[in-house]
Amino acid sequence: MVVGLSNVHKDVEERTKEFLDMRGCKFVYSHEDSLSNKLLLRALKQMGEDASFFSDIQVSGSHQRSIEMVVSKKSEATAVDSLSLANYLSRHYYHEPELSLELSWGPLPPHPILVNSKLPAALKIKLEEALLSMHKLPEWMKILNSFNISGFRKTSFGNYIEAAELLEFTESLSFGITYY
Repeated sequence: MVVGLSNVHKDVEERTKEFLDMRGCKFVYSHEDSLSNKLLLRALKQMGEDASFFSDIQVSGSHQRSIEMVVSKKSEATAVDSLSLANYLSRHYYHEPELSLELSWGPLPPHPILVNSKLPAALKIKLEEALLSMHKLPEWMKILNSFNISGFRKTSFGNYIEAAELLEFTESLSFGITYY
């Protein structure tokens, strides 16, 4: 999954040649703990900036709602994950001309699939085998493609170390107002 400042309204794209040109834009984010938002906060900090880089910051409650707010011009930019953007555009393909990808970060760790550790070992193995081979079956590939999923891969907790480090690095950063 790639995450980034994925959605910028096409009107903003015309006046921005690079990320710094977005200073003063209206920005919307899904929620405080979203990795998309943490990546943006880290990028701002690395540039010597903070959330005041944007003129107006709103919380939408979800990536989908953030995209909708950009499309409807209630906001000019947002940070969402690539899967959310792909799912939104698969249902609202006619909005694609309204959006522009300005910057991306990633890839990030995949979304995990967790099962109860108390399940019988044989059942866990069968579940894993079924998920790992789904993409090989045409009827399942069609269903997976409808959700913009190409297949499943084995993963481990090691895949999530970078995300944990990002959360730790950005723990003190927020889109809220900072008073000194």
